[in-house]
Amino acid sequence: MTGFSGSAAESGGAPPAPAAEGGPAPSVPRLVLASSSPRRLQILQQHGLEPQVVTPDIDESLLPFAGLEGLASVLQELALRKARAVLAKLARPGDECSGQQTDKPGYGRTTVLAADTVVYLDEVLGKPRDSAEAFAMLTKLGGRTHFVLSAVALIDFGAADGLLGRSAAAAATAAAAAAAVGLAAAATAAATTTREASYCETAQVTFADYSPDAIKKYIADEAPFDKAGAYAIQGGWGQQVVALTGELETVIGLPWQRLAKELGQRGFAIASVPC
Repeated sequence: MTGFSGSAAESGGAPPAPAAEGGPAPSVPRLVLASSSPRRLQILQQHGLEPQVVTPDIDESLLPFAGLEGLASVLQELALRKARAVLAKLARPGDECSGQQTDKPGYGRTTVLAADTVVYLDEVLGKPRDSAEAFAMLTKLGGRTHFVLSAVALIDFGAADGLLGRSAAAAATAAAAAAAVGLAAAATAAATTTREASYCETAQVTFADYSPDAIKKYIADEAPFDKAGAYAIQGGWGQQVVALTGELETVIGLPWQRLAKELGQRGFAIASVPC
């Protein structure tokens, strides 16, 4: 299941054209990761990207939803809220991030990337608050198939180029988003130079029917309290996976195949990873 929202559906954009011989160098896009997740940062770094990391300060509570499609929609909205919060930080004069704004020489555009991941089995399983909650989550997942949904949001702002061209309706939406976080100047800029996109990918994971002792040892060894569903598939608990449908990076927290295309269209150089 995939979803897509925002004005990005209107045009895919293209990488910046190389400068003519003897002409000015093309502007360099800048990537900002609106997440403190070391796993998301690692995925980007594995593909040759070194984003600036800015943590969003927002309420991450999910809105009410119905079914997986509804959950995908509210996750996309949460990811967009994260990206907008970081956009506000970047645009606010005097903020600790303001030295990295797109008016810095050499940077023609900034893309803010945010994501959110949840595990779903009868209910949303977020990050456990303590060992007891982690134990309950992993007990529930044992011997069953569950869903992992990862939503991604991208906000482009800065130099007005072919990538950022969009309809007046999309411009008004972007301006309203900036105004909602109390940034008059950013709202004015958003009316002409901001573009939003979001999508959600889903994977299915089946676990073995493991023992309570295995759960206790895993919690003691890896303390999975910062992980949705109380596990990291790339860690020690990955040995409990007996089936995976979908992209591994979706489960880790940053679905890569779609994101690589989106970033490539925005002019970012994506390095291939050896098999």
